[in-house]
Amino acid sequence: AEQKAWAAARAAETAAQRLAGGTSQPLAAADPTLDLGVDWAAWRAGAEIDHSHTTPGLHRGFWGRAARILTSMVPSWRMLVTASHPPEVVLTWETGPPSRCFAVEGSTGAKVSIIFWRPIRPSHVALEQSPSWALDPRASPRDFEVHAWPTGMDDPYSMQIGRFEFEGSSQVFNLTADVGLVRGLQFRFQRNWGEEHQTLICRLRVFGNQSA
Repeated sequence: AEQKAWAAARAAETAAQRLAGGTSQPLAAADPTLDLGVDWAAWRAGAEIDHSHTTPGLHRGFWGRAARILTSMVPSWRMLVTASHPPEVVLTWETGPPSRCFAVEGSTGAKVSIIFWRPIRPSHVALEQSPSWALDPRASPRDFEVHAWPTGMDDPYSMQIGRFEFEGSSQVFNLTADVGLVRGLQFRFQRNWGEEHQTLICRLRVFGNQSA
């Protein structure tokens, strides 16, 4: 019942925001995740980034933060600074394509780990990127793995439960391995589509249920 109520609320919110600009605008394609229930990786569902098992963001150190503050005061300098947003942006939910991304240095080896509010049995994951006009599509992830942290194991993210190739702006992937209840999932990005300097990860979503 909780999952059905969540899906209904999301559908209503999406429809309302689409119609806010006028009924003459065509409706976008239906969200393929609407029937999957709760997005347990959403910030508002209680999910959090496991920073100890997540790759640091590009230029997220002291000088990077200072540069972001400076560019907020001098907008014309923004093109000169490539400091990443915090990894928490991958947990946000918006009715349209994601507007912010988590940037990691290099083209290989990025990791993002998500801890759930309470253990779930994952069934699907989704990866969503900003449209190609908003970012270089070569910086989008290509090959990635999903690793689980089952509730009965002390070693975090030691069990691989999926390996996929991301080919579009938004895709849903079925997790066929049944590992029971998990505390969290880790996304391991092997490579992107050819951008050598950074990999951009915009939104991650996780679906499933809480039944054992």
